[in-house]
Order: sequence, then structure tokens, then C-alpha cells
Amino acid sequence: MPPAEISWSSFYRNLEESGERLNPETPVETAGGRRVDLSRFFEHSAPAWASKPGRNRNLWRGAILRELQSAPVSVINTWREHFCDWRPVELLETRAGTPFSFEARTVGAPYSVRTFTRPLIASLMPEVEQAPRIPFSLGKNPDFEVLYEDQDSIAILKPSGIPSVPGILEPVNMKSVLEEKTGPLYTVHRLDQGTSGVLLFAKNAAAAASLSDAFASRLTRKTYTAILEGETGIAGSVETLRLPLGGDPFDLPRQIVLSESNRGKSAKSAAEIIAVSEHRGFARTLVRLHPETGRTHQLRIHMALGFGCPILGDALYGKRGLFELREPRLYLHLEELTFPRVSDGKPVTVRIDSGFSSLL
Repeated sequence: MPPAEISWSSFYRNLEESGERLNPETPVETAGGRRVDLSRFFEHSAPAWASKPGRNRNLWRGAILRELQSAPVSVINTWREHFCDWRPVELLETRAGTPFSFEARTVGAPYSVRTFTRPLIASLMPEVEQAPRIPFSLGKNPDFEVLYEDQDSIAILKPSGIPSVPGILEPVNMKSVLEEKTGPLYTVHRLDQGTSGVLLFAKNAAAAASLSDAFASRLTRKTYTAILEGETGIAGSVETLRLPLGGDPFDLPRQIVLSESNRGKSAKSAAEIIAVSEHRGFARTLVRLHPETGRTHQLRIHMALGFGCPILGDALYGKRGLFELREPRLYLHLEELTFPRVSDGKPVTVRIDSGFSSLL
């Protein structure tokens, strides 16, 4: 049963009559008057990660049960009842009250609606576009510079605003653009869409296996530069950050801090403060970052929670959320990558300056 077939007014009337107690067997009336149970909604709204039996499906069902009784859904239903003539433009999510300590969310800042609530809200407000906004999207084939190339690998300068590899929402990506000139490539390394800098690909399967093993075994070294929103520390100081991370199962790819006993993976970063200045009335900090592990969004959430100063332009973890879209980019750049050459194991260092120091 597609969600659009649910008669929501009937559903909430049944919910009120049942004392606001929900379970997968709670009756739902379709638009055609047929009564079915709520589990049918779960099955048709679940994303791919929750489609298999077991823990993920239970997580999804539990999330939907909570969300059906949440304040956002109550607000949406009030809007449907009293403001049905209004045309909604966009749906964003904000935090009220004390923010959770395990996530980078600022009270009052707007963020994209969480992944696991989109199917539910789409069924309640089908006229509102639910695709999340992607900051800094180029939407066209970018210019790129080859920084290093041998018979086994190629490293290029990836600009901010384009994905490293093919995805669902973005038609253009660096791998596909580069393959138009080189032929098939193998992914051994990725940068976030908003991150610029050195991006490495392998040219054959054997090289891909060798380089992938080097990244997994931490035989590579990465040095990033970033501009942080705010002032922290003094120039020349170095701080080591350790925050175990894991994906928020209801809002992937967003990461949160989790204990290692609760599926969190150890994550360690070193941050060296290069300069602190004021730009247009706002404090900015230029840092050099050395991740010792390679977790998803590691540097972004380590800066936001560990330092309390998110990376400038970060719409996912920044203090201003989607207001960060006013910035022209995410100010994170992989400045230097060292990896063992496939042919002889000798270290190769590829470097490209970020140019961030001129912006302070």
C-alpha cells in the first residue's frame, strides 16, 4: 500500500481513540475506506537499508512510530487543517531546546530534513519537494588539473562542488569526467563533494588492490587545510582529537559520536593552528589537519564538536546549518597526499596549495 493511499485524518482519529498508543498493528484506513494495519506503511516507505528483515527493519519501524507522534508531524497536520490554502515552499528542520551532545546541531539553525522522515513527510505533504539540497553543486563538467600520473595511478585536483564518484542525486562526478580522457579507472580514495584537493584513482585492478590496501593499512598520509568558523587556540598550538564516530542510521550520511561499545569506530585527528584572524567582523581560524583514521566526515565533525568551531561553509555540521549555503564552498582542502608507488613501494607525495591563507 503506497503511503499516498493512507487516509491520514482517519489514522489520527483512530490514534486518538486508542489513547495515542502506536504499534505495527495499529489500524489504518485507506482513502478507499479499506482498513489495514500500519505495518503495510512500513514496508512501502522503508529505504533500501531497512528492506531486509532484522535490526534495520526494526529500527525503521521504531523511527516511524516515534515520528508519527512527533511535534513536526503534529505541526504538519495543523497546517493541513488550518492553512491548506497556503503553498509550502520548502521544508527544513531545526532544533529547539538543549542540543544533543553527540551531534553537531545548533539550536535555531535550519538543516535538511532527516533521511528517515522524508517518506513520511512526503506522504503528508506531497506538494513539497523532498530531495535534500546539495550545497555547492556545480552541475557541469569541471575543469581539472592532473597533478601526478604513472602507469598505475593518476592524481588530480578535485574542485569543491562535485562528487568524487557516481551517486544518486548528482549526474556529474570526477571519476566519470576523468574516464572520458583516460578510460576506465578504479576508486581507491574519495573526497566529500564540498572538499577540494588531491584525489587519487588507480588505472588497473592490481593497482587498485595495492592502493586500497595502503589506505586501509594507514600507509598513506593526508594533510588538509581548513578555515574554521570562529576563533580557537593560538597560532602554533597542536591538539589531538579523539571522538569515535558512526553513521546516524536515520540520517545517513550524517555522522554522530558513538561509544565504541555502541558501534562507534575510533577516529583520531591532529589539528595545528596556523593563524587566527578576523574577516568582515567574524573570527576565522586557519588550521592544518592530519587525520590518522579515515572515517566518514571525520574532520568535519571533529572540528564542529571537538574544537567547537565547524569548518566554514559546512551546511551539515555548521552552526548556521543551511545558512552556510551563503558561503561559496566548504573550506576544506586536501593539500598533500603521500602514498606508496605501486611499482616499487617508494613514497610519492602530491601537493597542491589551498590558497586559503589569502582569504584571512
